[in-house]
Amino acid sequence: MKHREERKRKIAAYLSSGNYTPMTLQELRVVLDVPEKDRDEFTLLMGQMVSAGVVKVSDNGRYIIPRETKIVKGTIQGTAGRFFFLIPDDKEKEDVFIAPDKMNGAMHGDSVLVKSIPAGGDEKRFRGEVVQILNEQRNEVLGTVSISREAFLIPFDKRFGEISLDGTSPVDFYNGDVVSVEITRAQHDKLPARGIVKSVIARSSDPRAFYKYLLQLYGYEEEYPAGAIAEAERVAKEGTLADEKNREDLRSLITVTIDGADAKDLDDAISIKRENDGTYTLWVHIADVSHFVREGSELDNEASDRGTSVYLVDRVIPMLPEILSNNLCSLNPDGDKLAFTVRMRIDGTGSVTESHISESIIRSNERMTYDNVHKLLEGGHPELNERYRELIPVFRTMQELSRILRKKRRDRGSIDFDFQESKIIVDENGKPLGVTQYNITEANRIIEEFMILCNETVAEEFGWIGFPFIFRVHGKPDQDKIRDLNRFLSNMGLGIKSPGNIHPAALQKVILEAKGKPYEHLVNTVVLRSMRKAEYNTVNEGHFGLASENYSHFTSPIRRYPDLMIHRLIKKRISAEKTGKQFSEREIRLMEVHASTIAGSSSEMERKAEKAERQLVDYYKALYMEDHVGEVFDGVVSGVTGFGMFIELENTVEGLVRLDNLDGYYIFDKDNHSLYMKNGPGRYTIGMPVRVKVVSVNINRGEIDMVLDDKRKSSGAKRRKEVYRPSKRRYGGKKKH
Repeated sequence: MKHREERKRKIAAYLSSGNYTPMTLQELRVVLDVPEKDRDEFTLLMGQMVSAGVVKVSDNGRYIIPRETKIVKGTIQGTAGRFFFLIPDDKEKEDVFIAPDKMNGAMHGDSVLVKSIPAGGDEKRFRGEVVQILNEQRNEVLGTVSISREAFLIPFDKRFGEISLDGTSPVDFYNGDVVSVEITRAQHDKLPARGIVKSVIARSSDPRAFYKYLLQLYGYEEEYPAGAIAEAERVAKEGTLADEKNREDLRSLITVTIDGADAKDLDDAISIKRENDGTYTLWVHIADVSHFVREGSELDNEASDRGTSVYLVDRVIPMLPEILSNNLCSLNPDGDKLAFTVRMRIDGTGSVTESHISESIIRSNERMTYDNVHKLLEGGHPELNERYRELIPVFRTMQELSRILRKKRRDRGSIDFDFQESKIIVDENGKPLGVTQYNITEANRIIEEFMILCNETVAEEFGWIGFPFIFRVHGKPDQDKIRDLNRFLSNMGLGIKSPGNIHPAALQKVILEAKGKPYEHLVNTVVLRSMRKAEYNTVNEGHFGLASENYSHFTSPIRRYPDLMIHRLIKKRISAEKTGKQFSEREIRLMEVHASTIAGSSSEMERKAEKAERQLVDYYKALYMEDHVGEVFDGVVSGVTGFGMFIELENTVEGLVRLDNLDGYYIFDKDNHSLYMKNGPGRYTIGMPVRVKVVSVNINRGEIDMVLDDKRKSSGAKRRKEVYRPSKRRYGGKKKH
């Protein structure tokens, strides 16, 4: 029986593929290479599929997918509420809602064919029934074991329901263990899915259980392969200064690194001088990782696969082994270091009038922290003033220039969002001791401006010469989203001129006009959601958010592979200029293809790292708030959906007030990002201050449930009946440029 279902899947998958041409039964037997002994069964299967409505026979005897009866191909997407949707492969088609009893053995992630019919009543969304599973995408499900009378898996991915665990699993497991489960039977009717435990990721007593789950989920390896480690150790023994004579010697400059107190991989260092004519000379020194990581080596291949370092609260999964990232490459003080230096002459308006990129050798004088530099700039710290008295004028000059650069960037329309980032404080065992806002100081802003300018300067030079390169691009927002945004802004007396040809300055103007107003948070959030996500590309499309025609990521080669790739391309260019070498068309083409591949894979790895980092932060927030269940907090509405509203507390923790827990019947107003009471005055919108009580926490899913704590609300108010309101979107998160 099982082999018949598998054969049906293969047949349906072929008939629904884009390159299928309608064929007769005989032609299908030949194309699908059906053995002589199986031809009767093949005819039977085709008949069953015709009877089920999956396949139709045309007037001329050819088998087709009956598109006129709305058979839709796509992927199942589950929700936390145990509802399901078909996301069609054809992006022009609408999503199809599928009730649990119409799934017919399909699960979240499966590729399927669905028979779609319009829903009754006033509902406009199509409803459907799975008529054929094409491909199962559930090789393993990760979760926590729950044992009472029976054993179940509680999946971390809430789009899967509980999974009954088979007692014949090949490994021993206990209540609370984090495990990997293979599905052996899909959910059907009222029977839950069933599976066997294939491996134990972490025991219930392990304080780092969730961290280990993330490593398994995203395929991260803490340890480097032995061969790559051996290669890194060999490089370290060869010595740092093998090619000192071929580099610009900048060891006489006063040079400092400024970074977070806990940073160990110091990518960048700064030197600065105010000239007599009122201009500035700024040197941005970046670790020359390309000198130590040779292209095509085992070490390089591993770094390329990782794409980026991943910062998981108090731990780092580095792109490079620590012998390189924290020692040999890192621009630690009081030692000669190899670097790439971008020297820029900058006038009083913040314009770069001259620039030069060189391979260099530097020597950092001090390893400074953001906090200490900020304290030195604000004054009132005698001990710090005495210790760093010779560097204070340097920091003052940095501050002057950074403010000029910030003004120039804002004048051209660069968009700055004022969203708070979270800082999780944990002990040595990984227990959260506190959650707070990350403090952005004047020193942070200094380094931010210098790195932006350096990245622009490098990208501009390579944008002009047409040499293979990787740009950091941020495309213009979709026009439909801008039109929707403009309609929303009009409700507050705001608007965008010429929305059909949007310029970042128009969005910046809206953000500035909303500053200090009750709806500031709402406007910032909605503007952010209207924008695209930045990515890497070999085609220079500019950076919309920064209002920059040329932008790159050049300044962090220890932790980002595109930066390392750019360094290599620059080296090839510098070497060619010194030797007079002319690259052939084939060489240029190979470099372009390689750069394009790296751009695509690095964009993907960046998105994966952001998801992992955010997921662990949510976990730690929930773990921290577990000790605060029952307590009352002030917060603001940070997002609204069809199932409730998200509330952000002053410490950046976010929780959900479900629609079912609001007094009265509330309706989701998607266009105005609010919930309003039917036949009543109640309305909740993003940015509105509220007072909430924490009522429950799901640690493994990073979910915090809250209720409003409004003493004035009527105890006799009618409770809202449970109503299904489909919504696939969860708002929140900060977009990084």
